[in-house]
Amino acid sequence: MVELNKQSKGFLFVVTVFLMLTYILLSISVWVKSIETSERAYSEFYKESNVELAMEQITSEKLDKVSSIILNRALFVLNNHSVSHPIKAGSPDEAQYVSASFSQWLVNGSPDQSNFEDGIAPSENSSSLSAWAKGLNASLASIGVYVDDVNVSNFQIYQSDIDVLNYSFTVDLKMADKSGTTSVVRKYNINNSLNITGIPDPAIARASGGLMPGRRFYFEKSLYSDGSALRPITRYSGTSNSAGQDWFYGYLTNASAAGSVNQAEKKSYAIVGTYDEIRSVQNFSDFGAFIVTTPANHPKNCTRTDGTLAGYFENGTFNPLKYTGNNCDPEIDKSDQDATTKLPFVVAPGFSIDSAGDCPDIPNKIVNRKCALFVTAYNSSDTPVDKKLSYPNIRIYDIESLRDFTLCGYYIHDPNAPSYVQRLFNNSYSYNSSNGISTFLIGQYVNGTPTDSWSRLDWELFGHKPGFEVRGMPGCKDPSMCTLSETLTGRFMLSKEALEYFGILELGCNYPGIAGCKR
Repeated sequence: MVELNKQSKGFLFVVTVFLMLTYILLSISVWVKSIETSERAYSEFYKESNVELAMEQITSEKLDKVSSIILNRALFVLNNHSVSHPIKAGSPDEAQYVSASFSQWLVNGSPDQSNFEDGIAPSENSSSLSAWAKGLNASLASIGVYVDDVNVSNFQIYQSDIDVLNYSFTVDLKMADKSGTTSVVRKYNINNSLNITGIPDPAIARASGGLMPGRRFYFEKSLYSDGSALRPITRYSGTSNSAGQDWFYGYLTNASAAGSVNQAEKKSYAIVGTYDEIRSVQNFSDFGAFIVTTPANHPKNCTRTDGTLAGYFENGTFNPLKYTGNNCDPEIDKSDQDATTKLPFVVAPGFSIDSAGDCPDIPNKIVNRKCALFVTAYNSSDTPVDKKLSYPNIRIYDIESLRDFTLCGYYIHDPNAPSYVQRLFNNSYSYNSSNGISTFLIGQYVNGTPTDSWSRLDWELFGHKPGFEVRGMPGCKDPSMCTLSETLTGRFMLSKEALEYFGILELGCNYPGIAGCKR
């Protein structure tokens, strides 16, 4: 009995130990499984957190900035490409292919060839949302996240102002982990604009056959919003005490300061002062013109020193007088006794040099110089009669806005001209738009025999539209210059319609009733 009990106890002990080991192993297994599950859950949570964290960094502001960089690059490339490979004009939506080109560039940097007249499209692998996503994926690889998809929809681009293109589109961005178990999708609505300031004008480059590739868009809308901004300002209007002959544009100097004018520039200056002040200037006849600030007397008892009859104007009619001796008034006598006989002058009582305009002086960068244009009713060579006593139609103008606009090469709103978008098309100058823009073209690079008779407004120049010389403008700043067969800058001309649009009709050499442009 004792032996049996011992065996039973031993068996029970073994069974107990076995059960305990089994329980322990089972517990260990459950614990391991629990750890594995916990680790798997933590891993999934970690991966999801990485995706979320990466997506959080792609804000609307950052995507807007990336898109702006891409589309500004597209603007530059498509603009230059259109010079030799114009974008098609759609119908009825003119901007159809322009919009498609920008949209396709945004997505993959390669517009469709069918958007271009000759089927040749530009391409860049480094400037698009696809290229951006590729670069982003290289950065995200270390955390096991990548951009799975970038989808652009509802893309629109349109011209909202003469110098601005507005655009808008929607981006659906999908980001996932590399195991494919976690992904996040976000939607972004992007709205922004492109400004064309500073880029070359493709229409001028194309129409000039490559002679003018560097003309760039510059605007000064606060000063030159439309054609009326270029109108001359009248600084003096003739009265019964006015007189003069010919016309002149140039710098102004008071008689007291005339001695400091460089000899080489004197012909470009008009002396301003009383008759006696002007006469007191040494070698005053070396200057280009005179503005006399004292009234012109109209004596009825005068003759010229050569014995011919003198007289006075009354109500526009010349009244000759008999010879009564050499007792002419100095205001008249001077015109026969000194070199002013053949020089342009105007008698403008009370005129002050301070009322004249500040002249643009780009080459010398000299400030505080004053400029003016004066015109009279008669040329010195019209008749042998002394019409220097005439006073109808005398004006002194400030034309500095017109000259500043022209010399600086600005663009201005012009509904008769093509818009920026239309300048991307072939035959750009056959279009016009409510957002149309135009500019004046001067200089040797547009000078030549054919263009000397054409308007210098860009769309009129390339349309070979004849024009008229404009007083005070390059190539025609005084009667002698207008007579020259050749000028360095070419002769500035505008059509009658352009003269009317810019409000400078009376400056045109075809304007009746004032001194002719040529001697």
